[in-house]
Amino acid sequence: MSAVISFFAWIAVQLNRPLGLATFVLAFLLPVVTFRRYYSRKPRMLVPFGILAILIAILLAPPRATSLNLVSGLHLETGCWGVEGSLWPLNGSADVSQSCSYLVEPAGKVVHVSGMAWKNLEVRMPVTSYPIILRRPAENADGAYLNGVQNALENGYMEAPSDFGSRESVVREALMRKGNHCVYIAEVRIAGGLAVVSARGDCRAVDEFVQSRVRRF
Repeated sequence: MSAVISFFAWIAVQLNRPLGLATFVLAFLLPVVTFRRYYSRKPRMLVPFGILAILIAILLAPPRATSLNLVSGLHLETGCWGVEGSLWPLNGSADVSQSCSYLVEPAGKVVHVSGMAWKNLEVRMPVTSYPIILRRPAENADGAYLNGVQNALENGYMEAPSDFGSRESVVREALMRKGNHCVYIAEVRIAGGLAVVSARGDCRAVDEFVQSRVRRF
């Protein structure tokens, strides 16, 4: 009984810490209450039971997660750590935001990259640590992507024909152009959640940024 309740307690504590801790307490109290007649006759047996219940809970703990977290996942897409400069054309709030500028070779031009990411609601199963995604933040990512495209359109950019090929990590993407300046926007799946990434600058630099992502993924 204690093992079964502890199993679900490890799931509950990932979703709501107070609820999970209360479930761990239940893993100890419920067997004692259920077999109270036995323990009233042999109260000393509460000690070995308590030790056993604690050991069971420890053994059922999920191993440490080794997958990339949201910050690292967004970094792989943007090449940035932290926020340096504007996120435009992206705006709004996110669980993690990143932006930076860097020189793109062989174009020899500076591209400004920004990204916003939202974390999946997921739990890791006890013992195996197998991740189960309960909810993806699709609404947040969809809204940020459409808002970014709208921001570019309102600033005089026009959607340019493009064919980047199909990649499993990309939900959708668009290339916007105004003269020699381009804006690339993509909604992508990253480790731990969903993200919207943009790159803006000289069209050659933006194209090289996009092609580097195509080659990687």
